Amino acid sequence: MDQQPNHRKSEAIPKENPVPPFYGMNSKVEAEPKSNALISGFPLAFYTQSYFSAPPANHNSFDKQIESLAEEAREKFYAAIQGMQEVELPLWLNRLLERSIIPTLKRIGFDESFCWVFFKMAAPSWELMGPITDEEIWFHPSLIKDIEKIRSGILLKASKNSEYLSVLAGMNSQDLHSLAKKSTDPANLFALLEDISTPWIILPRAYGHLEKHHAHFLLGYLKYLNREKNSEFARILTRIITEFIGNYTLKFINKIHPKDEMIDAIFYGYATMFWENLRRPPNGLEDGRNFENFLHWVKNFKNRFIYIDCDMAITIESMEDGKENIFPVMNAFGLGCDSLDDPDRFLVALRHGYPGIEAAIKYFAIGSPLSKDVADGHFPYTEVPAALSVLFHAIQEHYHTETPKAQEFIREFLLKLGAVYDLALINPGSADRQLPEQLRFVGPRVLSMVNDLSKTIRTRGYN
Repeated sequence: MDQQPNHRKSEAIPKENPVPPFYGMNSKVEAEPKSNALISGFPLAFYTQSYFSAPPANHNSFDKQIESLAEEAREKFYAAIQGMQEVELPLWLNRLLERSIIPTLKRIGFDESFCWVFFKMAAPSWELMGPITDEEIWFHPSLIKDIEKIRSGILLKASKNSEYLSVLAGMNSQDLHSLAKKSTDPANLFALLEDISTPWIILPRAYGHLEKHHAHFLLGYLKYLNREKNSEFARILTRIITEFIGNYTLKFINKIHPKDEMIDAIFYGYATMFWENLRRPPNGLEDGRNFENFLHWVKNFKNRFIYIDCDMAITIESMEDGKENIFPVMNAFGLGCDSLDDPDRFLVALRHGYPGIEAAIKYFAIGSPLSKDVADGHFPYTEVPAALSVLFHAIQEHYHTETPKAQEFIREFLLKLGAVYDLALINPGSADRQLPEQLRFVGPRVLSMVNDLSKTIRTRGYN
């Protein structure tokens, strides 16, 4: 990847000073005092605690923390553009942005005010996509050919994956093991390469290969995105567009503007949009993890410059930690890099559709870190109701303000979680004594909590 000379070398990160850890997200919320007496191996508070316990008064919800981080990045964006020169766009470009380009960009998570700044920041180069006076817009033939070829490959791959999943669902474990061994045989790997579609990376959007006349490619990407029905290809186009706009604007900043400040503006603009998309995904793109497009661009920004200032490095680390707090990294031993703090963060996760539901279920399910022994003396499974009570309090408090889709995802999560802790489903037809003692106690409690919250949602007419 191309590296650019340092801007503000005096503010580069000293090697001897490590970047501070992500701040604010992991304030510990105690489930119960350490001094509680034990009854049959369980803390006293485990019996008496409210199902939907409010967090301590000084606890700042994860949602509010993200909102604060987004606002902080937005302020830095506006501070950076104070020295930007006034630019008047041609009438045709102004109309095209207002009627076509920016409405589509807003749909995939862009901030409208930031879009106007980006296009004015590199206006002379963006103007090369026109002038456009006709209703019909003509596109470069090779671009259309590449897009169609990649789209066909992705649709074929999606169809094959669907067929494979249906076949795998009906296979027993022995057949699956045999298939896996056969598939990884070196003799079969070359055949596998023939099934891989043309890499979508060939579509122009990489910083080092962009040229000014590529401006009109944006119209091609947006045209395909607006009519695309396949969600997988739409996600790829969304990522391409996000990277294309950031890279093109960064590479062709108009010389009338102070370059260092414009670089800062692009960086903090993308950081702001990351936080806003992480907190509330765009309507219709809940399952797409749209925030990752902005994070991916920002991380590449770090690699593009020899030095970045300390505040940028802290921002990048905060973004990565924010993502991992909502979508914890799992490994064979449980959570790869996570703690048992801030369970209300999963309310944010549930807004992201089925990826968020899966993350929350893994966190609270049987066999998760919450259901295992921990170092501070808590007992297996006792952490689950304590953590759920905080999450359920957040859900109960904010459910009526969530979007209809987010409400649907919350109900789906409750349905799946109830099934996870329903002992009749876990151990059908067997005696309870075959299950761990703690699980036999906690399972009905969690199921009761789930049923109570579901009933509250129904009786209040939220759904």
